[in-house]
Amino acid sequence: MKVIFFCNLIPAKAGAFERLLTELGGAFRANGDQLVLGLAGEPIQEVASEWRRAGLAWEILPGWTDASGAEHPWRFCGPALTLLARHRPDVAVVHFGNELPSLVAFLAGCRGVRWIWQQDQQIADPTPLTSRFSRIRVLAAAFDHFVAVYDGGKRSLVLRGIPETRVTVIYNGVADHAARRPPGWLRRELGLPDAALVGITVGSLIPRKRMAFQVEAVSGVRSSGECFHLVIAGDGPERDSLKA
Repeated sequence: MKVIFFCNLIPAKAGAFERLLTELGGAFRANGDQLVLGLAGEPIQEVASEWRRAGLAWEILPGWTDASGAEHPWRFCGPALTLLARHRPDVAVVHFGNELPSLVAFLAGCRGVRWIWQQDQQIADPTPLTSRFSRIRVLAAAFDHFVAVYDGGKRSLVLRGIPETRVTVIYNGVADHAARRPPGWLRRELGLPDAALVGITVGSLIPRKRMAFQVEAVSGVRSSGECFHLVIAGDGPERDSLKA
């Protein structure tokens, strides 16, 4: 079996999602199958080396996502169709794509391919109008199956008219963790008062993680007089601008 996994990421770090793809590539190879990634940009050397060792292949869909992390959905169609025609996969998975360009790729692509939509980002419950008229509902007429990463995502898809039997929840992987420090250690280490509200976010400091949005939100809370501190665990090219 051959699967093409379309993903609008430019892998600029060895993060959780990149490691997930590494594991998938190894599992496919062990079963005699092949996983081909259709990416928005070249992975960094560290990620590329891991993927090669796992037996992963990838090709670039130019222009789908630019260097700032902004997505250009309609630039997906042409390169995606070229990739489909060359590889003729059994399954095509779209992760973080756009509904209508994905529908165009389905309609114009090679026949006999089963299509899966991965709704990885948060999706709100529909309004009475969008429960009947939405791009996801249109996509459901073409795609074979849908994947959500949390139960609320599945509920929102079902409320949009997708049969529950065609939606699977595959939770984001989290390793088992045993607490090794007593409660309050982080407050003490950072010199924060016991009464302060503390929020913690973990992620790479890159545009698509939208850390600046969290900083702006916290500034609004603090301006209201609340004693609130945001702790950001991570690093990346936006570190200096976020700190400023």
